[in-house]
Amino acid sequence: MLCVRLPPQDEQKLTSVAARAGLSRSEWVRRVVVQAMNDEKRPAPFAVYTELLSQLPAAALQGPTGDEARNHSAILKDRFAAQYAAQQSAPLPVRKGP
Repeated sequence: MLCVRLPPQDEQKLTSVAARAGLSRSEWVRRVVVQAMNDEKRPAPFAVYTELLSQLPAAALQGPTGDEARNHSAILKDRFAAQYAAQQSAPLPVRKGP
């Protein structure tokens, strides 16, 4: 069992956020904690960046203006946005068992 003390304003926010999600405060906190622990298993942002960079063909970094940095940034932003959207659409894990 875990007890967490929150300032009154944070406790009010927790109550409203949990209510909007249709969950009890305890269940909402439980899911957020589990999600945070699962997030630790994700690779570091720099590792993701270097992996994405290694997958880009050299031609993709060159645009009509020849400004490689601008095109490189746009390509990575698009890929990060797609990954973020996929993560946001994934449901929160459901606690099973007692």
